Amino acid sequence: MNILVPVDFSDMTGSVAHMSEILPGAHEGRIVVMHVLPARHRETPERLADMHPKEERQLSALVDSLQRRGFRAEGHLTQGDPVHEILDATEQHEIDMVIMGSHGHNALYELVIGSVSEGVLHRTDRPVLIVPGPKRKKPHSHETEGIHFRKSTRTESQHEHAN
Repeated sequence: MNILVPVDFSDMTGSVAHMSEILPGAHEGRIVVMHVLPARHRETPERLADMHPKEERQLSALVDSLQRRGFRAEGHLTQGDPVHEILDATEQHEIDMVIMGSHGHNALYELVIGSVSEGVLHRTDRPVLIVPGPKRKKPHSHETEGIHFRKSTRTESQHEHAN
């Protein structure tokens, strides 16, 4: 099974990469890890790597880690519209499954902006596994929009003496 793992090097990257490792058939095929950079103007792959050494190092480290554990893995640093580039990669690399993360933005964000995972999910004929991001901590009833309320630590007798 050939698996495409698009990554953005966020906190989700480790979880998404790990999911590709535990799928049945991952050792028989290839794991193609890709990172898509925004396209200001088209660059050659060599020039792109020179212009973005941090992303190239992160991608290489992830691929090396997979290879050390016995997977056939390769990395691709590309540029352009992430949804378009991911869809192209599924064809180019004969991908059987896409594994990607979801950052769990709220419904308004998804409605207005959309998301890469949603775009891929709705436009591909390949199975797509979406790895959910960490749940956001809900504010406690005494916290509101960054304002924190806490109970007084003074006892009633201290309060009486202070007045």
